[in-house]
Amino acid sequence: MRTITLLGVALVLIGTVLLAGPAFGFATISADRGVMVQTAGDDEGLLEITDTSEQTTVTPESDADLFQVTDTTNQVDDVTVESVSLGGVETAGLDVTTEQTDDNVYAVSVACDESDTETDAPISVILEASGDVHIVADRTTEHGVSLECGDDGEEETYEDEVDSNDDIEIDDDGSFEDDVDIGGGGSIDAGGDLTFEESTELRGDISADGDIMFEGDVDITGGASIEAGGTIHFKAGADINGGVHAGEDVIFDETPDTSGGSSITADGEVIGT
Repeated sequence: MRTITLLGVALVLIGTVLLAGPAFGFATISADRGVMVQTAGDDEGLLEITDTSEQTTVTPESDADLFQVTDTTNQVDDVTVESVSLGGVETAGLDVTTEQTDDNVYAVSVACDESDTETDAPISVILEASGDVHIVADRTTEHGVSLECGDDGEEETYEDEVDSNDDIEIDDDGSFEDDVDIGGGGSIDAGGDLTFEESTELRGDISADGDIMFEGDVDITGGASIEAGGTIHFKAGADINGGVHAGEDVIFDETPDTSGGSSITADGEVIGT
């Protein structure tokens, strides 16, 4: 009995509790003197850690949340990420960070950063919470996280004048540095953004999953159409006898000339008409 009593006193003086069981996945918890440390299930203890990784995809353009951390006793001032592992191997390429989103609530999110990883796997993190208590917790996502951090694709640049009746397919972004004339049998289709730096004449269609920027004059005839998943921006003059539709906004810096066969629509706003 005396041995147990002495051990209890020693632990109080040291102010540290070692957790050998699975509670929280904590490695250690330490407390300032006078602070009682209790352990329980995830929903009842010092930290509530909720997995938010289900159906998560990470790309160079978008990060994703892995966990939500809640300080249930108002004893934590900050939560940081000490290490990140993928498939049991520590990695420095992924950027896993914490952000306080509400009182006593933190989001743990992952971004590609410098990683070019292409995989679907659980992500493990070691979290450190500091304040009146010091908590080190390890967690692995319950779900595989889809990491699509490979080469986001290089912009295809067309330096010379383009006069074409053929279909031009661009995987990602495309930039046209000289005049563009697309005949009735031609088209341009891009998986990203499109930029036209000089004048553009269209009798064929243009479409892009991202934004489309026209820096020079645009002449749309013969019922040709321009369609973008993002914003279409006309920075110079526009003569439109065809269709224009944007998933976001259509912006005209100069009022366009339109004829009876023209249609200008946007899921967002049409600005400048």
